[in-house]
Amino acid sequence: MDTNQTIKVLKAFYFGCESMVQISKRTGVSRDEVREALRGARECGLIKYSTKDYNETFVHTEKKKLGDYLRAKGLMK
Repeated sequence: MDTNQTIKVLKAFYFGCESMVQISKRTGVSRDEVREALRGARECGLIKYSTKDYNETFVHTEKKKLGDYLRAKGLMK
């Protein structure tokens, strides 16, 4: 997965996609790649989330640091 795809995944998460399946459909990135990108962002402390069910629907998300990061990189206003 390239940098542009990772940014698309992170933006989709930030703007409220409800599950990894939904992020995959919106970005055209496989679900496994979405999971890895979000896992990496979580390990870096940019985001926090829990998932439930087979579709990996998000519950209890925290994304303030991700918003700060995207704005600092000029990827979002």
